[in-house]
Amino acid sequence: MRSLPRVCGTLFLALVMTGCAVVPPPQGENILPLQAEMAQIRNEQQDLALQLNATREKIQEVRALVREQELSIAELRERMVAQKVTGYGEKAANVPETKALPPKDSAAPGSPTEIYLKAFADYASGRYQQAILGFEAFMEFYPGNYYADNAQYWLGECYYAQEQFSRAVEEFRKVAENYPQGSKTPEALFKIASALQELNRDADAEEALELLRRKYPDSAAAQKSLQAN
Repeated sequence: MRSLPRVCGTLFLALVMTGCAVVPPPQGENILPLQAEMAQIRNEQQDLALQLNATREKIQEVRALVREQELSIAELRERMVAQKVTGYGEKAANVPETKALPPKDSAAPGSPTEIYLKAFADYASGRYQQAILGFEAFMEFYPGNYYADNAQYWLGECYYAQEQFSRAVEEFRKVAENYPQGSKTPEALFKIASALQELNRDADAEEALELLRRKYPDSAAAQKSLQAN
């Protein structure tokens, strides 16, 4: 006669084996709902990822616009106290500004504000080719607008960001040459020096920095150039 513990153990093992046998893994039609649910989850994750990327781009654009507005406010304050200069800094009395000229014709693709902000948003988001086209359109149709010197400066930044340093030097030089009263001139000179250094033209770069410090000693760009040394 079997002992009671052995009988109980045998019954327990039989129950366990029986229980496992009645719960088979999902197969065939049973797994289809799970696959559909997983596919739906994956689609939702992809949609969320796309929405997140779009939101990030919008945030970058908003930050860029806020930054540009902050710079514009600072530039307006500087313009109120800055002396008139010509060439690369020679003083000139009562030089009239031509910031309020109308567009050259009616074929402009938008208002100056629309074109400028769109181009700057493209630049801030790394869409440099679109930004170049936008700033060039702004310069073509609104060459006398108040922000023409800014547009010319950011055009140089587009090429600088793409490491097209020779072209960047050309565009930055136009800031100082075409907009001698513009507050972007000191920063343009600083970026000229930076681009020349990238081109291993150290002597020319130092000459640009010396010019910056001599003509605009109180500018933020001049102070930055001293700190860099």
